[in-house]
Amino acid sequence: MAPRHLFSLLLLCCALPAQAQIYTWVDENGQKHFGNQPPTPEKQVETVKIRQGYSSDGPQPAVVQPQADEQTEASQKPSQREMCKEAMRWTAIDIPNLKEIAEERKKDGKITSDQLRQANKALDEVDDALTLQNCMASEGEDLERFECLSHGAGIMVCSGALEAALNGIGAGSTKK
Repeated sequence: MAPRHLFSLLLLCCALPAQAQIYTWVDENGQKHFGNQPPTPEKQVETVKIRQGYSSDGPQPAVVQPQADEQTEASQKPSQREMCKEAMRWTAIDIPNLKEIAEERKKDGKITSDQLRQANKALDEVDDALTLQNCMASEGEDLERFECLSHGAGIMVCSGALEAALNGIGAGSTKK
């Protein structure tokens, strides 16, 4: 199956969450903790709202505009082989994480066993197709997706599945 078709299989994974619920609490020693599950019902927890692109409460770092020097950019741009190796490395991290999220959603009753099987099957097919050989032979949109993966953006973002899911949520919320 062509890699471009496998990316579309990720749309099956749209049932997976865009982000998990995060909680924060302070233990008896005054240490602040974060987790995806509250520690115990007795402890007071606070839900953490994660803001896209937010890094800290401190001052934001100054944005430095790089000077456009084509020769410098060309010498710093990694080779396609290096880019593909990075894409494979990030994918090896991302797929198990997506499967874990799917398992948690199944455990929480947010998806069915059938949806979990479909998501895992789609992720396995994507994992099989995202090879160094396919990356090296890619061009056009597929090459852009591999480059996106090489930066660690994740399968959901690079395949467009996250955008499709969010558009679906937005469309669903406007219906009356």
